[in-house]
Amino acid sequence: NQAYWDHLPAAREAETAEALRPVLASLLEVLGESHFVVHPGAGYEAMNDVDSEAVQDRSGEVGLDVRLLEDRCLVVRVREDSTAKSAGLQPGDEILRVGDLEISSLLQELREGGIPEEMIPFVVRRKTLRATKGPPGSSTQLVWIGVDEVEDSAQVERRYRPAKRVQMGNLPNLEVIFEDRVLESESGLRIGYVYFNIFLGDIVTHFSEVMERFVAEELDGVILDLRGNPGGLGAMSRGIAGHFVFDSSQSLGMMKMRTSKLNFFVVPKVPDQRFEGPLVILLDNESGSTSEILAGGLQDLGRATIVGSTSAGMALPSVIERMPNGDAIQFAMGDLETASGYRI
Repeated sequence: NQAYWDHLPAAREAETAEALRPVLASLLEVLGESHFVVHPGAGYEAMNDVDSEAVQDRSGEVGLDVRLLEDRCLVVRVREDSTAKSAGLQPGDEILRVGDLEISSLLQELREGGIPEEMIPFVVRRKTLRATKGPPGSSTQLVWIGVDEVEDSAQVERRYRPAKRVQMGNLPNLEVIFEDRVLESESGLRIGYVYFNIFLGDIVTHFSEVMERFVAEELDGVILDLRGNPGGLGAMSRGIAGHFVFDSSQSLGMMKMRTSKLNFFVVPKVPDQRFEGPLVILLDNESGSTSEILAGGLQDLGRATIVGSTSAGMALPSVIERMPNGDAIQFAMGDLETASGYRI
C-alpha cells in the first residue's frame, strides 16, 4: 500500500504513456519478482504481431529451428527430410535474413520498441520461424553465414508435412513432435534419447511406450531433451516423472495461488516402465513452464542431472492485459516452489 501512495503523485502528473511507464515500472520493481512487466504499446504490438498482415495459410514450412545467441540467430535443428536440409543449412549456421525479414533490423526494432531484453530471444525465434512458413509450394529466400563463415543464400520451397496436431484453449492448432532413438557412445554405452516439443496430446502415452522399450533393452542411461519446449499441461509432468521416481508421496513442487494450492505429486508407473539408471535432462532458455516443473522437480529430488543453459524461468502463471493508454501490463497469479522450497 505504501508503495502505491508513494508513486501516486508522479502517476497523476504523467500526461503520456511514455511518462507513466517508468512510474509503473518503479512501482513493480518494489515487488522484486519476475512476471511483473509493463510492455510499451509499440513493443507489445511487435511482440505479438498485433495488426499484422491478414491471416494466411502457413501450413508450408522449410523444416528448421533457431535460437538467438549473443544477437546471432543460429540454426539449432534441421529436419532430415526438409527443404532446408536440401538447401545446405545445418546446425550452427547463422540466419541473416528470411524473405523481407532482416534479423539485425528486427533486433533494432524490438529494442527501440522497449521490449524487455529477456523477451527478445523468444520474439526473434517466433518471428523468424513465422517468416519461414507460408502456403505449400511457395518459397522464401534464406540468407545465412555457414559454420565455415562463408555467406550463402537459397530460394527454399515450403512444403506441407503431415503431423499430429492438437488444440488447447484459444491457441491455434499446435504441431506435436515426438522423437526417440538409442545412441551408442564410443565406450559402448547405449543411451535412450527422447525429444518432444510440447506437453500436449498423447505425449505421456508415447513416453510410456518408449520407456517400456528402454527398460526391456536394459539401456545404460536416458537423455530427455526439453530444449525449446515451452511447456503445456502441467499435470503431464507427474506421469513422466513416474518413470524415474517411484514413490507417490514425492512431489515435483507446489503451485500456490491466492486461494488454492496445487501439489504436483509423482504418479509412479508400472514396474516394466520404471527406469532406475542415470537421467540427464537438456534445457535451454526456451524451456519453460511444464518443462521447468519436471526438470526442476526431478533435480530437486536428486533424480536428474540438468545440462544446457539457464531455462526461461516461466513456471509462474501470468496474464497480460492491455491498459487504456495502449501499454500492456503482465502480472503473475501464483508461484511455484519445488519440494525443498526452491522457486522456479
